[in-house]
Amino acid sequence: MLVVDRGLCDVNGLCVEHAPDHLRIDEDEELEIIRAEVREDEREAVARAVASCPKAALKVLDAES
Repeated sequence: MLVVDRGLCDVNGLCVEHAPDHLRIDEDEELEIIRAEVREDEREAVARAVASCPKAALKVLDAES
């Protein structure tokens, strides 16, 4: 599951470039998670999105977290 720490996020949009099926910047200029569940075939793109965040505001949690 993809989660964002809104206290850390500065909404620079780098993550959206890597995972546009999961993330977008909404009309209020806030990062929105469109879909939190990450399928196996999406893990690489979502991992790039998480790694691209300069504030480390994104995380992928496993099902037990």
